Amino acid sequence: MGTFDLMLVVVALFFGGLLLAVHYEQKRTQDRRQQNLGPPGGLERRSGQDRRQNSLSKYLKWVFRAQLRRLGGRRK
Repeated sequence: MGTFDLMLVVVALFFGGLLLAVHYEQKRTQDRRQQNLGPPGGLERRSGQDRRQNSLSKYLKWVFRAQLRRLGGRRK
């Protein structure tokens, strides 16, 4: 196989992946339309406080503690 043949294979794989991605995206949007779930009912339930507005260091500490608890540490 020469360089030209390899380039053709790469281009064909790229467009094949592109077509596959478009197909999956269309399938996903069709599934959403068929469900027609509407807005969620009631309040959104969260465990603990909202961590999105906290700093990155607090979020990383929370993730670390959650992983320790999951592995069996069970510390607070």
